[in-house]
Amino acid sequence: IANQKVVYENVNFTSFRDGKLAVVDSDGKISLLSSDGKLEKEIDSKNGDVKSITTDERFVYVLGNEGITRTTKTSGATTTIVEDPGSTVSIDNFGSNIYGLNTEDKTIDKYVGTKRSEYLVEAITLNKPVSISIDSSIWVIDKGKVRKFTRGKEDSFSIQGLTGELNDDSKIFTAPDYSNIYILDPKNVRIVSIKKDGVFENQYSWKDLSSAASLSVDEEGETIYVVIGDKLYSFDL
Repeated sequence: IANQKVVYENVNFTSFRDGKLAVVDSDGKISLLSSDGKLEKEIDSKNGDVKSITTDERFVYVLGNEGITRTTKTSGATTTIVEDPGSTVSIDNFGSNIYGLNTEDKTIDKYVGTKRSEYLVEAITLNKPVSISIDSSIWVIDKGKVRKFTRGKEDSFSIQGLTGELNDDSKIFTAPDYSNIYILDPKNVRIVSIKKDGVFENQYSWKDLSSAASLSVDEEGETIYVVIGDKLYSFDL
């Protein structure tokens, strides 16, 4: 990796979407940042024990002990949109809908407003899902494999050219206008970028990635953000 630096501290999760960077600490305090880590706004979502976040242009969504909350970036107002998401471990959004990985039912939950439904429409079994990210399809890290779903059905997807298998605890990140998917693989101290047709593109290795917990990418700005310990690092894509 190149040009790694600490851009912010006291964070646990990061998300970059629609040109905006956001981080949250374990107590649910949201910090909206510029791309170089300058604090623009702080908001207390009061949704602690955070497990996952996602953002869009208007909102920050937090999965924590208060369920799934939606915080408006401009006003700071926070609303609980899902009081009991069950055994959800990772969330992402597409449009106004929220999607969550449900490890107990081994499925993907779709929330339209507060109404829950199952996203998967076929007899599909998830094995050990840990991370979700969405463009027009849903990408899931499931027992060290990348699985892709579109309109509730599984697409054929395989990775070509990657050396070594992904570990079970890997995290995935992409966005609708991105060319690649990005995978944080802490056990193998790397982040890999893969074209959406499955072709391996690049690998970023750094020993400190062994304790990394959260990943986001600014593809246009050619920057990767990763949380290690309680610090947000950036380095060149």
